[in-house]
Order: sequence, then C-alpha cells, then structure tokens
Amino acid sequence: MFSKAYQLLGGEVRNMSNPLQSLVVIRDGLPVLFFEKGREHLSVSKSVYAQLIGVSLSSIQRMKKANVRLSPASSEHVLMLTDLVVQCDSYFDDIEKRNHWLNCPNLSLGNATPISICDTAMGIKLVSEAIVKLKSGLVA
Repeated sequence: MFSKAYQLLGGEVRNMSNPLQSLVVIRDGLPVLFFEKGREHLSVSKSVYAQLIGVSLSSIQRMKKANVRLSPASSEHVLMLTDLVVQCDSYFDDIEKRNHWLNCPNLSLGNATPISICDTAMGIKLVSEAIVKLKSGLVA
C-alpha cells in the first residue's frame, strides 16, 4: 500500500502491497530521519511539516538527538503525505507545478489550499480525490 512512499523516504524495498503489511511498518514507527526526507519531498518548511504530521518541531529535535522512531500516528501521516506526493508527481510530472497546485486555493476544497487540509487523513483523502478528478479530465 505504501511501498513507493516508503522507498521515496529512504526505506529499503519492502512488500507493503496490502494494508496489513503497511500496518506493521506503521506500528513499528518510521525512523525520525524520514521526517526530513518527507519534508523535502513535500517542499515545505520544518515547522509546516511538523504541524501537518501532528508533532511539535521541538519534539522532532529531541527525537533526533535520542534517535527514536516517530509515533505510529505520525508515521502513518508521513507515509500518507509521501504517497500523496507520489500521486501528485504522477499527474503533474513537475515539482514546481505540483507545489503551485498544492499551495493555491482550490474551489473543490472549499477554496482552501490543498496543503492546508493535509493535517488530517480526511484532508489527504480529499486532496487525493481532487488529483483523481484532474487525471480523469474533470476540474478539481
């Protein structure tokens, strides 16, 4: 389910073709270093990315010093956001176009910017659905 996202974050090739396999990775927690990789792929600041995954930046800094893993909730959110990047890139095929779209108000999202609603699983789902509409030739 999150194989491409996991590899994009720097993880080794893993079979995560079904939700149960992904669940094992999520429950184990991702290495805290994946925070930086995910942030780079989404092209946002550290503070914005920390807010999106529901953790304070100071907590991330402490986790890095202690070399501990992200919580399951934060790990799942990092994988979902990175999976969204993969989905965006398959449509836009250009980082600047992707970033522009993610940061511009979108009528189908109540005039919110796609990135601004990605702090919840529902928000990520809505953004993902908007990309599917674009791929289908519909206005999103």
